[in-house]
Amino acid sequence: MSALARLEARLDALGLALMSPWTRVVAELLLGAVVYTVSAVLAPDGDAVALFGVPVPMMCGYRARTGLPCPLCGATRAFVHLARGHLLTAFGYNPAASLLFVALVGTGALAAVRVLRRDPAWNRPHPALVAVFAAGWLGFLYASWFVRV
Repeated sequence: MSALARLEARLDALGLALMSPWTRVVAELLLGAVVYTVSAVLAPDGDAVALFGVPVPMMCGYRARTGLPCPLCGATRAFVHLARGHLLTAFGYNPAASLLFVALVGTGALAAVRVLRRDPAWNRPHPALVAVFAAGWLGFLYASWFVRV
């Protein structure tokens, strides 16, 4: 077997592995775990966040250039407060990001249940429902941004 044929066989195997129903479950589980872990490691520091006591600088290029908040300004602070259970504080920083945090962490938790049940399709929402949620979330994101600006 030539080197090109071996490479092609490996790429085919990788494609089949990526199409596995478990790939999506593992991705959802990892995404939810990373979002929650990073949010829990960062700490609220007044109107900013800190990593092990060191303030994290503002990274919003839109706000740095215009002085106005972008649609996701406050998302990091909202995530950090939600990881600590401060719901109203988080909602005050960015209401749409608060819903996104709940959706991401909730999706990760459901993926963990799918792994435990060994059923990748258990309680999977219909794609149309996901699309409606995404469209509604984007509308809410921009509506809340418009109110904050």
